[in-house]
Amino acid sequence: MIRKRALLAAMAAASALAAFPAHAAWPERAIKIIVPYPPGGGADVVTRIVGQKLSEALGQPVLIDNRAGAETQVGSEAIARSAPDGYTFGIVTPAFAINRAIYPKAPFDATKDFVPVAMLATTPFFLVVNSSMDVTTLDQFLAQARQQPGKFSVGGSSSVALLANQLLKKQAGIDTLYVPYKGSAPAVTAVAAGEVTYALDTVVATRSLIEAKKIKPLAITSKQRLPQMGQVPSASETSLKDFEFFTYYGLVGPTGVPADIITRVNTEIGKILSQPEVKARMESMGGFAAPMTPERFASQLKDDFVLYDGLVKGAGLAAAK
Repeated sequence: MIRKRALLAAMAAASALAAFPAHAAWPERAIKIIVPYPPGGGADVVTRIVGQKLSEALGQPVLIDNRAGAETQVGSEAIARSAPDGYTFGIVTPAFAINRAIYPKAPFDATKDFVPVAMLATTPFFLVVNSSMDVTTLDQFLAQARQQPGKFSVGGSSSVALLANQLLKKQAGIDTLYVPYKGSAPAVTAVAAGEVTYALDTVVATRSLIEAKKIKPLAITSKQRLPQMGQVPSASETSLKDFEFFTYYGLVGPTGVPADIITRVNTEIGKILSQPEVKARMESMGGFAAPMTPERFASQLKDDFVLYDGLVKGAGLAAAK
């Protein structure tokens, strides 16, 4: 009888242990975040800010793995091919949805191979013009652009900038010429030099020339003003009440990461993004801490796929064969 009771007790204990997931002790080792951009850029800096705090919260190192190349596709493929064990995550930006529209034969499926985990930050753009231009508001600028179809030019350095302008053209009813540059700095400098009429770029890219009074911002492409430059109105305060465009930095994992790990990471990141120190650092970079649930982040990605599919077609960007 004693043996039988002991056997039953052992079986019950084993059953209880089996009820807990195999990763109950997660994390037991270092966590890696793949950033598909070089060190020093916005995605890298934001990830390092959050990664350091996440390491403190989880009690394990958080390593940043920069894997730039092929319009972020090198890093994205590495994320998709990682083991879904909760030890490898990665960063996505609008380029993730844009590339899906431009490169339909990429070595991964953006809609199936990734699971949204958490949004980290959003960074709106400034619409800037040369300081000598005789406009002081976005509405005045748009009125002139409508009177001179095809005469205004915009400098840009990426597919994101190109499509931001495509959305502006669509919503504002203007016709402007896109001029590509090799980097944000040359594109914004071209505005100061009078080579192009305007540019849409981040606060980081435009701030020095704004402070030097060589260019002036007419609006920020978010629903709210940026605290550090509160004199610049949001586009929603103008006739373009629905115009909103921003780059963002989101955390994803390979499909199959256990739901409880996703919940834990999302919860910890939410706490991190609510810290005044972190919010201030994001704002100093011209952005906003943007905590959201995995479900809301997934919904935004779906909306982005639809948005950028349309903008890519409208811009005439041929899909790679």
